[in-house]
Amino acid sequence: MIATITATAAQTTAFTNLEKSTISLLDAAFKLAEHKEYYDRDDYIALLKINGWKYGGTEEKRLLAIARAFDSFKHSIHKLNKIEPKTIYQLAHEKMQPCIARLQNIASGITQDLVVKIIRHQQNMLRKLKNGMGQTDGWKYRKNGRFYRVEIIEEGDWTGMAIEQLRQAGKSVNEIMRSAMQLLVQQPGWEVDINEASGGTSGKSTNESHMALEPVQVTPGSIPTCFQPQVEDIEEKLFNELLAEFKTCQSWSRIRNVMYCCNSVTRSSAWNELSQSEKQRVWSEMPEMVKVLACAKKQGTIRDYREQLCGTKYEIYTWDEEAPIIVNSYMVERSLIKVKAQQTN
Repeated sequence: MIATITATAAQTTAFTNLEKSTISLLDAAFKLAEHKEYYDRDDYIALLKINGWKYGGTEEKRLLAIARAFDSFKHSIHKLNKIEPKTIYQLAHEKMQPCIARLQNIASGITQDLVVKIIRHQQNMLRKLKNGMGQTDGWKYRKNGRFYRVEIIEEGDWTGMAIEQLRQAGKSVNEIMRSAMQLLVQQPGWEVDINEASGGTSGKSTNESHMALEPVQVTPGSIPTCFQPQVEDIEEKLFNELLAEFKTCQSWSRIRNVMYCCNSVTRSSAWNELSQSEKQRVWSEMPEMVKVLACAKKQGTIRDYREQLCGTKYEIYTWDEEAPIIVNSYMVERSLIKVKAQQTN
């Protein structure tokens, strides 16, 4: 007999209206898994029949998959109440297990938007692995060496907005990350010792792989040297030089040579110093593809761009990648169309 199961079709149980409530969905999954483990087969099949399900059917398999995937949240399902039921089903897939592992490290504030970001990151990783481009250790390689790619996923985007403001102030991402790490490794529990075992996991070693990462010693209340202004401000010199080239506008090649050495803040600052007539004069000398890229940046399609010294190739910086896309002039517009398509997906 199955005395514990007295539900009828008209009654509301944990197994009804699953699509309307994430909590009900998770509760139903865990109760179904519990009945399968602790009740005999006849009682379990009777439970399925009450809800109109078949033994070995789709509904049973999907709920049991959810129970297995979210077992770590069995006693704290309230943390997942902001996630849509359809996303719960999606996360139950075996390939999405790394996403649930990330959620376990989030004490509170799990939202649908955050979970979607984590799922997209996992999907991108799977796509790269399928195409033979995956670097599971985080290291990326170029001709001039390797670099470690950091992808930030957090609720509220606080870290990303802080980095954005520092970049607008003229700091590079490398400078920001290195300065932050130098301060962090001084804190208890964050000490770092880079040795051959930890620094050469990818099979490619660098000179730093045999060196300890020494933190910068900072006196409480003082400004770390990594954040102090440099004695010689190179960007200020470039700003004055670029402004002079803009105003004289003798040739675009001369302007290009200076712009190539400037960061985006310096370029924008020099441009804003020009009068409307001076801007029109520079714009008339500007190559067509530079105009296209300038408009794309203004519209927010790309983060930045740079014309190479040869004048026939362009570096396009998107919002998703730190490294630029390098294209010929005839590929600029096609690349921008592709970037827009990726943003809408």
